[in-house]
Amino acid sequence: MFIKISRTSFIIIIIFSIILNIMVFYLGLHLGELYKSMELEAKSLLPSDAKSRVKIQFSNYSAFKNISSIPEKVKLPEKNKIHIQVGAFKDISNAKKTSKKIEEMGFKTEIKEGRLNLLFVVSEGDEKKEKELRERLKKEGIKF
Repeated sequence: MFIKISRTSFIIIIIFSIILNIMVFYLGLHLGELYKSMELEAKSLLPSDAKSRVKIQFSNYSAFKNISSIPEKVKLPEKNKIHIQVGAFKDISNAKKTSKKIEEMGFKTEIKEGRLNLLFVVSEGDEKKEKELRERLKKEGIKF
């Protein structure tokens, strides 16, 4: 009843089936992308006032409607946010007291609560601004 095959043939069959499964998976992703691009192209042909009222669906590809490789426009921040850790506290009340003292010196602070409550001095800017902030913290006697 059983067909006798060599180990080499068995390994080749296993590798072939794995490759086939991978190809089918990526084909499914491609169909999802195709579905999304067809939907976007169809909507772009509609007049602007009709776009909000019409919902186009391609039922044959409904399984792929959550997959999209078409990136949406991402608004990048104009400035980088600088975080310099100046403390780690087990007790949140100590973190808040220290934060208040640092804010009285003219710095902005943030506390990230967790197992250890981390205290950061925050600002916006580039590397030059960060170096200036570090120098100012040293002059004020704040260790980091």
